[in-house]
Amino acid sequence: MSELLSVEDVALRLQLKPRTIREYIRTGKLSATRIGKQYRLTEAEVQRLAGSAAQVPTAAPPTAAKSVPSTLAVHADTTTVIDIECPSANARTRLAAILNTVGLGTGTTVHVSEQLETPRLKVIISGPLHATVDTLAAINSVVDFEHD
Repeated sequence: MSELLSVEDVALRLQLKPRTIREYIRTGKLSATRIGKQYRLTEAEVQRLAGSAAQVPTAAPPTAAKSVPSTLAVHADTTTVIDIECPSANARTRLAAILNTVGLGTGTTVHVSEQLETPRLKVIISGPLHATVDTLAAINSVVDFEHD
């Protein structure tokens, strides 16, 4: 049988506040068992939240808490918002159509919306950091080409 962890233990391991862990439980992002008035989580659930098959390190004494084990996988996602000024309505429509295809296949999500009150496009990119950088470079190329 796997060990059940308290909200405080999980918060310490993931370097989050206990309130954040409880919110994850309430919203369904984490699965927990309620024993009396307290939640308990399995090690597997903590690893699932951490997004890694690597073993989540056990709580260390405060003096060693700052060191990060080399086996702990790190993954970074980003969300970026870009405002593009585009005075012509035809150019905005054409640019929006092109930009909607830029992020396909790179692991990013690209959402383009036209700002009706201003001559601008708002582009929102979400995804892994490396893929977002590639998508930003592609968008820059499209904007430079449309500008010329």
